[in-house]
Amino acid sequence: MQYRHELVRLDEGLKAKIYVHSVMEVTAHWHHEIELMMVLKGSIELRRNNQVFNLVQDDVLLINHNELHSIKATDENNILLAIQFSPDLMNNCYPELKNIIFHCNSAQYSDAEQTYFNPLRSHLARIVWAFTKKHKWCKFTIEQELLALITTLLSTYHHEIIEDNRHQIHERELERLTRIVDYIGEHYAGKVQLQELADRECVTMHHLSRFFKEQMGISFQEYLFDYRIYQAAKQIINSNEKIADIAFACGFNDPKLFYKKFKQKYNQTPIKLRRQLSAPSNHPNGGSSYLSVRDRDIYKSLFEYLNTSTTEAKTATTPVPASSPISITTEEVIDNVTQTWRKLTTFGCSYEGLKTQHRAQLAEMQSSLHFEYIRFQGIFAEQMHIVAAKGLYNWSNIDSLIDFLLSIRLKPFFCLGYMPDLFASNEQTVAHWRGNISPPEHMENWTDLVAAFFHHIITRYSIEQVQTWYFEVWNEPDLEGVFWAGNEAEYHQLYLATYHAVRAVSPLIKLGGPSVSHMVFDRSDWLDNFIRFCHQHQLQPDFFSCHIYPELYGNIDNLMDSSKVSRKTLGPDGCLELLNSCRPYQQQLDIDELHITEWNLSACWGNKVLDTAFLGSFVVYNIIALYDKVSSLGIWTFSDLFEERGPSTSTFHGGFGMMTREGIKKPNFHALTMLNRLGPKLLKREKDFIITRSSQGIQILMVNYVHFDDLYASGDTSAIEMSDPYAAFNPAPDKLFDFAFDLPSGNYKLTRYMLNREHGSAYDDWLRMGAPEPLSEEDIDEIKRTAYPKRSTQSLHHEGEALLVTSTVPEHGVELILLAF
Repeated sequence: MQYRHELVRLDEGLKAKIYVHSVMEVTAHWHHEIELMMVLKGSIELRRNNQVFNLVQDDVLLINHNELHSIKATDENNILLAIQFSPDLMNNCYPELKNIIFHCNSAQYSDAEQTYFNPLRSHLARIVWAFTKKHKWCKFTIEQELLALITTLLSTYHHEIIEDNRHQIHERELERLTRIVDYIGEHYAGKVQLQELADRECVTMHHLSRFFKEQMGISFQEYLFDYRIYQAAKQIINSNEKIADIAFACGFNDPKLFYKKFKQKYNQTPIKLRRQLSAPSNHPNGGSSYLSVRDRDIYKSLFEYLNTSTTEAKTATTPVPASSPISITTEEVIDNVTQTWRKLTTFGCSYEGLKTQHRAQLAEMQSSLHFEYIRFQGIFAEQMHIVAAKGLYNWSNIDSLIDFLLSIRLKPFFCLGYMPDLFASNEQTVAHWRGNISPPEHMENWTDLVAAFFHHIITRYSIEQVQTWYFEVWNEPDLEGVFWAGNEAEYHQLYLATYHAVRAVSPLIKLGGPSVSHMVFDRSDWLDNFIRFCHQHQLQPDFFSCHIYPELYGNIDNLMDSSKVSRKTLGPDGCLELLNSCRPYQQQLDIDELHITEWNLSACWGNKVLDTAFLGSFVVYNIIALYDKVSSLGIWTFSDLFEERGPSTSTFHGGFGMMTREGIKKPNFHALTMLNRLGPKLLKREKDFIITRSSQGIQILMVNYVHFDDLYASGDTSAIEMSDPYAAFNPAPDKLFDFAFDLPSGNYKLTRYMLNREHGSAYDDWLRMGAPEPLSEEDIDEIKRTAYPKRSTQSLHHEGEALLVTSTVPEHGVELILLAF
């Protein structure tokens, strides 16, 4: 920091500043505001009024108005919460507040005495909860809680009121100290002498030296060295200047003395500090000594101090009324409705499709949802036992899988891979599947396998059948080190060799790709290079495929531990934004078909929101927006019988599937059954509803989609871990829909299907059972019987000019109305 007096700007509209940061070092400073600090993670060394305290996780400490303090990191990484408020806050009622000195420091108490500070921790938790959730009236909540915090401080913790004359003396001392440290801040690079400062203050050098040490806790010379080292460290982190030049610019003429002092202060060399902290993501605030926070669950320990009254269920809210009935002309067809969501479903790796339980669930799903294709990875996985040697292949497991899929009226959508171990160039694998992701050691081995595979399936199933199937070349080759162990150029060569091997067998085979992750859109050069390579070698893929998850991720270097992946959720229309990002590449390849071969809320396994009623509204909201912009949209995956991360530990574990491992249908499954009831003619579509027509009548599908709050969207899942997945949302009102149809007089039958937390959400049914774990067979049977959308019917006799249809849909709810002629 440039000045030791810290100027605290209060957050707009609030009487306090709330912030979370990591600290490398904050040199001695003071500010007008009272500051309450809590360590959320790790530990720090804090010096206050010549006393040094080691604060660890959950410690709280109050820094008084104009109290001198400094902070230094320990060997542990740290995350600190600080709330600062002005002592003038209560001037009208209690002007003496600015003269109060609080004695509040949990580090001075034993473990057994820590409960004494829980009221403060609870206040901090409630303030941060309201601040991060940012509901409509959160500022009222924060100010109310802040006043309650001050009341707790005054009524519970030791404090004293200093006399006005003592306060005035302290103010004059701080003014003198400010002049001294400001002078050092301006002249530290040159020669700074205590005698010169004493002359400026009209005191003796001895008097000023004693004054400085009494106030700062260290001698003038120690402070000067410390400040110079501090400034040098900032420049080392934030610039590429030579260390020796930085040392000289910060007042050190002797390099050996600089290195000695630096190592004493930071326990490491300047070079090591630069390597450790010079990455831009570590210090986004430039020269600030506060480092950025990249922790995924920074509030997890804090929110444990919330009591039940803080996270209570939503209170009743008044439905948002429709401004006036929306008029629907039933003979005015806007467009045809192509049910692209029924084109494709997915499962994980090919060998999973050989298992009896997997097949039983797949057949049950298909009997209800009637998909056309199913996409899966790893057709050449080792578990398929295909390759005995080059030219010696066993196709029996592939035949068994394809035969079964065709028997339940599903066509295969293949993703060619993984590399057979005998052909692989190294042993790098992915996921619990242990699929080898390396390029082939010899390309001719790979192309021989590919050609033999296509010759076999054409011989067995006929070219007329096989030419209706789809084939991708590898899965997510853009994620190097995760799904592809080679580089871009090696993938290009794999694609080129595969392309020619397949075209040599038959030009009628649908070969496409590149099956990239949505993260590739932030690295446009990858797709640009792929497209350029295709043009250079006259390669014409038959379709473009990619994956869409409306989240942004940090580095993914370990697929098996996605809990450590930093993530940020996109806005309500994130899926549409990602889809629009891929369109230019599809157009550059002159391809008509666009297949989203993986799609879900999140690519992070274990995300508990995946089990909730929200998924039903998420699916409907996005399909309404996307269905006419894609050739297929495959939810990843059809079932939680999914072995990418190994076996799940519980029924509701945040799996990707539309069914649990026991076959319990989740809300996204029911959402698809409702979408499947839509007719082929579009009458009207907006973000939250779609109205269609068929020969049997009118179909109205409505959704009350509520997006995540700011805390969850930022990537912090503390709230849902300390309470429940619905804590990821702010309470939202019911939504009222009101339509007027120009139907002739007569009798009609109206059928409603309601999907929400009360009806059709297996997770919520499980909660109402008391959340038993593990589930008994009786529990499973009960949830299977009850977790269905509510159905109701009524007969209507219509005699007016317009038939009015009204519905009120709760948050995360979906409702389908069938109006039969």
